[in-house]
Amino acid sequence: MDVLGARAGLTLAVDPLGNGLSDKPHDPDAYAWPAVAADVVAGIDAAGVERAAVWGYSRGAALAGAIAAGFPDRVAALILSGGGDLSHVTPKGTPASTVSEAMYRGDFGPLWERFSFSEADGLYDTEFNDPKAFGAMGIGGGRSGMAIDLGRVTAPAFVYVGGNDEPDEEKKTADALGADLHVVSDLDHLQGFSGVDLIMPLVLGFLESLGL
Repeated sequence: MDVLGARAGLTLAVDPLGNGLSDKPHDPDAYAWPAVAADVVAGIDAAGVERAAVWGYSRGAALAGAIAAGFPDRVAALILSGGGDLSHVTPKGTPASTVSEAMYRGDFGPLWERFSFSEADGLYDTEFNDPKAFGAMGIGGGRSGMAIDLGRVTAPAFVYVGGNDEPDEEKKTADALGADLHVVSDLDHLQGFSGVDLIMPLVLGFLESLGL
């Protein structure tokens, strides 16, 4: 996920706990909500940023939404994509998905199949990510439960989704935030992140409309 700081030109690309270059604990309880969102806010604090435009994709959209709901005074704008229905409440003790269970056993395969990962995407995951950590994320989120009170979000929001992803689910998030849903035709879940030439003009236009 990305954090665009109030200081001109400052962008923080955040690897949340369990991803990329961050620590990757295998204990599901390390990924309990809402502490995982507070971790990202700690990173914003460390960078000396008081208010930021927060952009989250996929699981990062849930983190961004939790930040905007839990720390509304810290978020100047909210950009979400690929997170599905963030207004949905995951009850405490929800069982892990079959994908999370497989990853906790060390198998990336079901994740790659679900989202049609390319060979290059799979190689990246193999090099920089850890399937057991990804599995622990899914298990931990269900174990602790997850609820994002989108009614607490005060920042203007921009929600977009690929037309081949899950527009109906994303629209529930947009409606809860009082925002329009922008559907980018012919993009799937992964292309909703990689289709920079189509997405960046939309996001930059939104930020410029806010004077950011």
